[in-house]
Amino acid sequence: KDSTGKAIVDALIEAVKQLPNVDILENALLYSMHKTLNGFYLSILHNGKPLYFGCSYCILATGGIGRVYQYTTNSAIATGDGIAMV
Repeated sequence: KDSTGKAIVDALIEAVKQLPNVDILENALLYSMHKTLNGFYLSILHNGKPLYFGCSYCILATGGIGRVYQYTTNSAIATGDGIAMV
């Protein structure tokens, strides 16, 4: 019943929601990311529609990577997809 991680994530989400220069896109899938001369070009699927974004900086909060390794005690959903994208 350790909920330290949940408390940290909840606090960070609330702090980010207060920032005027940050948009949160929930239930979205990043399916392509390309480095450009001045940053990144992202292709995202949101509600069945493709969206395209350009940005100077990109931070990926990718979650667990347990399934990257042959043996792990991480849950099956910690697949390491974010690490693979990077």
